Amino acid sequence: MSTDALPLPELDALPDDPATLRQLVLQLLQALRGKDTELSKLQHHMDLLLRRLYGRSSEKIDPLQLLLFERVLEEAAAIPEPPAAEPAGEAETVNGKRPGHGRRPKPDHLKRVDIIHDLTESEKQTLAGDGELVLIGQEITEQYEWEPSCLYIVRHIQLRFIRLKRTWIREGQGF
Repeated sequence: MSTDALPLPELDALPDDPATLRQLVLQLLQALRGKDTELSKLQHHMDLLLRRLYGRSSEKIDPLQLLLFERVLEEAAAIPEPPAAEPAGEAETVNGKRPGHGRRPKPDHLKRVDIIHDLTESEKQTLAGDGELVLIGQEITEQYEWEPSCLYIVRHIQLRFIRLKRTWIREGQGF
């Protein structure tokens, strides 16, 4: 019901009784308060719509997706919270690995060139003597290399050794 279309009454048509005039003033104040409330609600809705249309893309929400959250919130309210057993930052999957962390593995179709970093014979003799060094493992590091029209992977293999016999060194003797 719009008040713009209603004609204003003539001053002669208004009642002269003060009690009736007070009632008219109260009715007008109530109508004004109702209009102010409606105006503030409409402005709030308009701000929300403008934010949804022109706001950041992360703030844009599909109204149909809100139905999903209503159901989840209802289910969460029905289930009591269990005590926290593990820290939130250490969530793991069934097989014990966290998904999506770290670098992707290097592709298998690229050619690999092995470079073995080994001790020289003199270094082996200095460390342990004849036949006392045993290979216990190796550490492999891969890196990309590029030559014109060729991309390949260089594998650096570092050999690890251990002594079979323990040699005790006395004070005053050098190594």
